[in-house]
Amino acid sequence: MAEAFPCRRTRLIVGCRAGTRSAPACAQLAEAGYLHILNMPAGFDGWVAAGLPVESGPLQSGGSAGSEGSLRPGGSGAAAGAQEAA
Repeated sequence: MAEAFPCRRTRLIVGCRAGTRSAPACAQLAEAGYLHILNMPAGFDGWVAAGLPVESGPLQSGGSAGSEGSLRPGGSGAAAGAQEAA
């Protein structure tokens, strides 16, 4: 993570499919010294259920194995539904 985001002040939005893995990931990032972490508590499923924009297609570099597409929120609603991690 430090190689991809060396500045601990970088704003990060963390999510997983249902929101169960992102909370512990946010805690680990906070322990590593990252200051601005947002958790998507309902995950990508919640994002889609809320009708927020999703773009499907081939993964871009940095995607995780098993992912089928990429979520690229845009505009002012980028962090809608996200919670700042402690």
